[in-house]
Amino acid sequence: MKRSLTSRLVWFFSIITLVVLISFGAVLNQAVDHHFQEMDMSELQLKQQQIQYQLKRTEISSDPVALTGELDYLLPRQLGWQFILFDKNNQPYYASNVNLYDLSWDQVKTDQLISLYLGGSHYRGLLSTEQTSAEWRVLTLLNIDHHDHFIHYFMQILWVSLILAVLLMTGLGWVVMKRALKPLKRMSELASKVSSEHLGERIMLQDLPAELRELAGVFNAMLDRLEASFQRLSQFSADIAHELRTPVNTLLTQSQVALSKARSIEEYQEVLASNIEEFECLGRMIRDMLFLAKADKGTLIPLKDHVNLAAEAQRVIDYYQLLASEHNIQIKLEGDAVVQGDSVMLGRALANLISNAVRYADPGSVIDVVLSQIDHHAIIEVTNQGVEIPLEHRAHLFDRFYRVEPERSHEGGVGLGLAITRSIVEAHGGQVELANEVHKTCFRISLPLSQNS
Repeated sequence: MKRSLTSRLVWFFSIITLVVLISFGAVLNQAVDHHFQEMDMSELQLKQQQIQYQLKRTEISSDPVALTGELDYLLPRQLGWQFILFDKNNQPYYASNVNLYDLSWDQVKTDQLISLYLGGSHYRGLLSTEQTSAEWRVLTLLNIDHHDHFIHYFMQILWVSLILAVLLMTGLGWVVMKRALKPLKRMSELASKVSSEHLGERIMLQDLPAELRELAGVFNAMLDRLEASFQRLSQFSADIAHELRTPVNTLLTQSQVALSKARSIEEYQEVLASNIEEFECLGRMIRDMLFLAKADKGTLIPLKDHVNLAAEAQRVIDYYQLLASEHNIQIKLEGDAVVQGDSVMLGRALANLISNAVRYADPGSVIDVVLSQIDHHAIIEVTNQGVEIPLEHRAHLFDRFYRVEPERSHEGGVGLGLAITRSIVEAHGGQVELANEVHKTCFRISLPLSQNS
């Protein structure tokens, strides 16, 4: 079973606290021990000075007993002092404590603090640096059992404090982590509530720490995209139902009327011809929706042919020239560009823009189709003179089934042309946008140029 993020962080925090406190305790223990060594060294050096002074005053070559008496006076045993008198052969001649006779000369180093355990007691000692005329040397020893007791007590207190500190820090770390990770829990609760009926919930960024604001912002942006996508899907479903209902009702009504009484062959033929037109409209709508569905899935993969945009645009213009001439509208083509793509798809995108331009242009005006090359991109601009598209409609102009009413109230399609155009252009790695001008409407397509152009 995997541990939670809170428990992992708390354990990590506790281990770090334990390591820090143990390191601090070790350093503190070394500092205390070093302090005691300095204190003992100072006392031993002071006694050594007194011993050296006494050695100079006493002629010990003839009377070593007098020296031991003076040493007993200088180093009172009841205060923890002991000494050993070594002869010229470095053998113990006299010891203030019988247990000290077990000490060998190899354990003694001149001018260095030595540590000894003799007779169950702990001593620190210092050997005199000078010899008497009879070559005697004195090792001065100081009992430091009280230091050991203090350090032992100090370590007990330190370990108890360390354990309590770790427990306290673990508890505090748990509380802090719980509070710090509460925003993540709120995000989890919010995510569990997300459904088609509850897409408007958002996380308040101002209540979050800086480290979680970016994550919360990404989460809110994801909810925004989900809500927008769901709204588009709902609207798309409603639009499909609305757009399909009209031709189906027309077909049903015409068929019912035709069958309501006996009619001539010519009348039945007229009804069938009208029904065929409605079926063709339904077929085009279904093909367009399937085309957009492929674009949404990313399966709309264009060919990689070299497409001469001027030739493709001229072909589309020739197709719509007759319709334009009925309204005394001229279509002019300028410029040239070659791109890499699918000529059929690009021709369809151009046809949608030019057909819209012909449909909504003012009678007697001119439609300009301009091709140019800017910064390794081919630019296609289709401009017609007519009623401007209001600002509130421009953001939705490329949405499916969206039509501007009543400003552009001419009879048109079902509102899929511009959505298809955008899908084709984006599949080719380009962009399409509306560049509205005064009493003019200009659609601009930007496509990457062919590498060989």
